Amino acid sequence: MRLIRFILSLTGTAMMAGLTACHPRGAPVPTDSAGATSVREFRVAGVIREPVQDGQLVIEHEEIPGFMPAMTMPFYVADVVEAARLEVGDKVRFRFVVGATSHADRFEVVGRDVAANGRVAIDARISPPKRLKVGDVVPDFALVDQREQPVTASELDGKLTLVTFIFTRCPVPEFCPAMMLRYREVQSRIKDSPVLRERVRLVAVSLDPEYDRPEVLAEYGAAFGLDAGVCRLVTGDAHHVETLTKAFSVHSEQRAGTLDHTLCTALIGSDRRVIELWRGNGWKTEEVVTSLSAAAGAI
Repeated sequence: MRLIRFILSLTGTAMMAGLTACHPRGAPVPTDSAGATSVREFRVAGVIREPVQDGQLVIEHEEIPGFMPAMTMPFYVADVVEAARLEVGDKVRFRFVVGATSHADRFEVVGRDVAANGRVAIDARISPPKRLKVGDVVPDFALVDQREQPVTASELDGKLTLVTFIFTRCPVPEFCPAMMLRYREVQSRIKDSPVLRERVRLVAVSLDPEYDRPEVLAEYGAAFGLDAGVCRLVTGDAHHVETLTKAFSVHSEQRAGTLDHTLCTALIGSDRRVIELWRGNGWKTEEVVTSLSAAAGAI
């Protein structure tokens, strides 16, 4: 549970104090006992795997001791102009700053990965997997929530469901922790609306079912202020988790105790059909609540 405690240190002080002040990206600003913002800095080595896009660089990085194992993941960059000078295959060293949000900066090119060009060419020939589109029906699955209660596809019938994908050991504030904070905000809006309270439920599917057992999810959800009666954190057989990740085209790959993964959040209708999809972590609470309200007939 050490990593969960570290993740919650990014958000817990503001959450437990009931503070409303937010960083511009939406996450509460973490503080230490003296009220100062908590920030950690790491020196990281890696290889650029995708050029900068939407303010992010995809980097295959080495282990960051005391923080996360080696993996491939997107990093927000502090200076897009600086990042734009980097090329796929560049071996780099850089600073990674983690506080209320995270960013990478101070890039230094130290060499080239000679295999990069060949790997990119091979990847370009791979067809993207088939994924659910608006109007498609969610496939059958059978999982359990943090209270060890069954969660099946048939339970989607008759209600609206917002589903997303997370794992409890994710250490980067803009990814899984950010999804949980936004779920808490959506949950608050649901509780404020009799129509939404009656018709909407939230589901977060763990991408790490072997570790994220119900008791782990229960602790994680409670620490983020999520009500198990509104927000169900689900886990279970890896095959059923994979059924959903493939359907929503969420890529996940186990790497030395953590996961390299993409993000998707979806609104599912009462007939199990996809109403709307938000890929990545860019969605805002207000746009999701607007879609929920429209679908529920609350506006």
